[in-house]
Amino acid sequence: MRRRECGVLEKKLLRKVQREHSLFKYQMLSGTNREIYENCNKISFYENLNEYFLYKEEISKEIIETGLRAENLLDELYQLYLKYEWLQITSWEKIEEILRVYAGERATIIQQCKLQDKKGIQITMEQL
Repeated sequence: MRRRECGVLEKKLLRKVQREHSLFKYQMLSGTNREIYENCNKISFYENLNEYFLYKEEISKEIIETGLRAENLLDELYQLYLKYEWLQITSWEKIEEILRVYAGERATIIQQCKLQDKKGIQITMEQL
């Protein structure tokens, strides 16, 4: 199914995901057969997420905004996927669940940062 026309922010997110996916694909294809085999689950994850962003008719504003703030969205989503074994990529609904969990965690972290900032506590990027 072809994706409908989308807004400026959605296009920006799609370009960001495409760049990260292309870089990942290049890195994987530059590796040895062993490295590719050992990363088969990560490859599958990236391919499924890339397909979701390419073809999903509508992506929520919350996901778009959260995704645009991420430095490496696909990698961050993959780390979350590894963290919570109950998350799955078997359908778009399951991928949306990963995105909702990610957005929820990012919102919590941003709130914590705002509270710490008010108290004058220094925050590093690793903590985000």
